[in-house]
Amino acid sequence: MQAPLFLRALYHRLPRLALRFAVAALVLSAFLYCGLRAYTVYLTHRAVSLLDEAARIQVGATEDSILPLVARYGGVKWIPEPPVSCDDSVNKPACEYRNAHLPDYAYEADLAPFNVFSGLHRRPRGIHLALAYLMFRTSSSLRDPLSLRDWIVSVQIRIRAGRVETVGAELYLEGRTRWLGNAWTLSEDMQTPISGRKPTRSREPS
Repeated sequence: MQAPLFLRALYHRLPRLALRFAVAALVLSAFLYCGLRAYTVYLTHRAVSLLDEAARIQVGATEDSILPLVARYGGVKWIPEPPVSCDDSVNKPACEYRNAHLPDYAYEADLAPFNVFSGLHRRPRGIHLALAYLMFRTSSSLRDPLSLRDWIVSVQIRIRAGRVETVGAELYLEGRTRWLGNAWTLSEDMQTPISGRKPTRSREPS
């Protein structure tokens, strides 16, 4: 007699258990969606502020004047590679230009929602690793509605003789089938385009 009573009680409780599970799943989904939306909106606001502040930096300003910006956005300091021989270079003028305009060092600040493309020296950890995994597992057509579209904003400030030599910024945004990007540079002279890989950086605390 006990078994039928137990099955009957379980049968009556199943709809309530299913309803509770559905409500919990709905609440969790809403929390995740709202959390991702708030996170990306906040980071987008910081990225716009970073670009705005970088655009107002004066070429020739002192290094000390840009250190608050570097600290505010978690920037790092890096030292470029030393000059290279241009004898066998495919683009000798570009190589000579690079050697003549190497900074003493530079500061860089990167902002990206998942830290996936924010630099080879970093790897996503903790919540960023979970979000990066979720992003890669989500269809590209659904990433934008779910606030999982990746992007990166990067600002570089090159220092020479204690003064700002150039200020550069880059923005790359993931689309459904390709990436959209833009870059600008503030400098005293017109820079010669330099092809090749980005210099390997020796990082130091800023």
